[in-house]
Amino acid sequence: MKNLSSKQVGISILVFAFLFLVLLIILKMQVDQYSLFMCSAVAANPSMDMSQCPVHNGSMSWVLTLGFVLDGLLILFASYLLIPKVSSKPRVFQSIDKKSLDKDEITVYDLLVGSNGEMYQSKLVGALDFGKVKVTRILDKLESKGIVERRRRGMANLVLLK
Repeated sequence: MKNLSSKQVGISILVFAFLFLVLLIILKMQVDQYSLFMCSAVAANPSMDMSQCPVHNGSMSWVLTLGFVLDGLLILFASYLLIPKVSSKPRVFQSIDKKSLDKDEITVYDLLVGSNGEMYQSKLVGALDFGKVKVTRILDKLESKGIVERRRRGMANLVLLK
C-alpha cells in the first residue's frame, strides 16, 4: 500500500464530509416533512394534545445537530490537512571564517543565524543596539563579502544569509 500525503487524505476527508453534508441535508428535509405531518395529525385529533406528539418527544433534532457538528469538525480537520506546511528544519548556510569579520559583523551574523538565516532589516535594527545607518553599513560590508544578500519586500529589506 502506498503512503498517502496529508493533501490526499485532506481531499478524501473533504469529499466524504461534503457527501455526508448532502446526506444530512436530505435527512433533515425528510425529518421536517415527517414532523409537519405528525404535528398536523396530532393537532387534527381532538383527543390528543401536542405533548403526546412523537416529534416533540423524540431526540432526532439532537442527532441531526450532532451530525452537523461532526461534519463541521471533519471539514475543519480536512482544511487543516490541506494547509501547506512550513518547513521548520534549519537552513544550511555557507561556512565563513569569522576571523575575517569585525565584532559588529559577527554580532549581526550570529543574530541572523539565530533567526534561521533571515530577518527584516528593521527587525535587525530593533534587536541590536545600533542605529539604522550603522546596521546599513555593516550589511553593506557583509554583502560585499558575499555573506548576506538583501531582497526588497515592499518598503522593507529582507536580509538573508547565503
